[in-house]
Amino acid sequence: MLYDRPYMRYQEHRREIPALKWILLTNIAVFLLSEILFRWFGSAFPIQYFSLSWENIRSGFLWSIATYGLLHANFAHIFFNMLVIYFVGRTLETRLGGDKLLELYIVTTLLGAFAWLACNLTSNGLVVGASAAASGLVAVFCLRHCYARLTLLLFFIMPIRATGRQILFFLLFWEGIGLLFFELG
Repeated sequence: MLYDRPYMRYQEHRREIPALKWILLTNIAVFLLSEILFRWFGSAFPIQYFSLSWENIRSGFLWSIATYGLLHANFAHIFFNMLVIYFVGRTLETRLGGDKLLELYIVTTLLGAFAWLACNLTSNGLVVGASAAASGLVAVFCLRHCYARLTLLLFFIMPIRATGRQILFFLLFWEGIGLLFFELG
C-alpha cells in the first residue's frame, strides 16, 4: 500500500536536464559559436546559412525556418529574449511539463517564421532571434493566467499590476504596431 504512492516508488537516479535549460543553453551556445566564428575568423557562415530569408528559402536552406531562432544579432538581443523565455518558461514548465514547453517553443518559432515570410514576400532582409518564441510563450502564459493579477517590473524598476488578459492585449497591440510600421511599411 505504501509503495503504491509515486513518491515511495524506487526511481533510478537519472539526472535529466529540464527543457528550459536545454532551450537556454542551446541558444547561448549557438550565439557564442556564431560570435567566435564572426569575430575571430571573420566568417558569417551561421548568418548566411541559418538565418531566415527568402534568399535562403529559394536556395533550398529550408532548415532556416527553424534555425533562425537560435541566432541573435548581439548580446542585448539574446539577453532580453532569454530573460523573457526564462521567466515565462519557468512557470510554463512546472505547469505543463518540459515536453510541452519544448513543443510550444518549437511551434511558436515556426509560426513566427511563417508569419515573417508571409509579411515579407518581396523583402531582401533576413531575420534572426527567438523573439517569436518568446512572444508565443508570453501569449500562452497570459492565456493560462487570463484573470490572475500579475506584477511586472517596467524597466526593472517600476512595478505594474495587470491581468494576463491585459498583458496579452498590450502584446497584440504592440505586435500590430510593429507589423504596420516596420514590416508592412
